[in-house]
Amino acid sequence: MIDQTKATINGGEQPVKGLVRIGCIHTTAALRVPGMLQHFGETYPDVEFKLKTGTTEALIKEVLSCQLDGAFVAGDITDARLSVQPILTEKLGIIASSLITSYEQLQQSGRKLKLIVFSDGCSYRKLAERLTKDWPVSKISLIEMDTLEGILNAVEKNVGVTLMPVALIEKLYQYKNLKVFSLPADISQMTTVFVKRNDVGMSKAYTEFYRSITDGYKA
Repeated sequence: MIDQTKATINGGEQPVKGLVRIGCIHTTAALRVPGMLQHFGETYPDVEFKLKTGTTEALIKEVLSCQLDGAFVAGDITDARLSVQPILTEKLGIIASSLITSYEQLQQSGRKLKLIVFSDGCSYRKLAERLTKDWPVSKISLIEMDTLEGILNAVEKNVGVTLMPVALIEKLYQYKNLKVFSLPADISQMTTVFVKRNDVGMSKAYTEFYRSITDGYKA
């Protein structure tokens, strides 16, 4: 607001600059955000970014406490304090080692299944737990990791399986020995949304960034 007032007094527009603090779930940070920042940076090279990765629930808490200006998260967000803007829909799949030959093998009766997941509060983790709850496996256990690379490396070694956007594997990790299994149609997609507080003002830099992701997202 101060910068905008100065520009008005000086009779002209000042260059768009400043710091934008954005939160992002790990998969979107790897797959989508670099393209967003590239396109935005071509128009506004003086804007700086601070990017924080985390789970959906953790990032929402930081947006509500004003530690972040906004965040890319996944799933249905119903908090009335937040403005929720859909950005894109990801197709999801079960990611397993290439040693797993079929979706049926994953659900084999009597088999012990390990889900490799981010910490509690991850929307993909919740869906994976809900999906596998009725599988006829003898036992399901969780392995928590806090990095995308760690999860996928463990999956590649057949330690367990995970649930991720299909495009993430196809575009960034096609070199790994992984196999993607499609999910039932009714749970195969999840929307990535951008959330921000309703009652907090937006700097010029943040306003332009928000416009860039809502007026036509580009990967």
